[in-house]
Amino acid sequence: MDNPSEFEGYNKNIWGLTACDGPANVTKKINDSDVRFRTYHARGAAKGYIEDDGTITPTAAGGSIPFAPEKTLMALY
Repeated sequence: MDNPSEFEGYNKNIWGLTACDGPANVTKKINDSDVRFRTYHARGAAKGYIEDDGTITPTAAGGSIPFAPEKTLMALY
């Protein structure tokens, strides 16, 4: 999994981008970059667009089991 913002803890088995509650509506400096955190918000990625504040959502992996069980089940262990 790509981690362009270098959030600590992201790896091939720890991920999950989808709409969810986040920590707060604040901006903090993480790895020398300003990161805007949000409460409930749609997090995700597409070509040329990334909406990611480091919030990991287990339901993203859970909801993906029918489409890629071999990749998603490891994220839920």
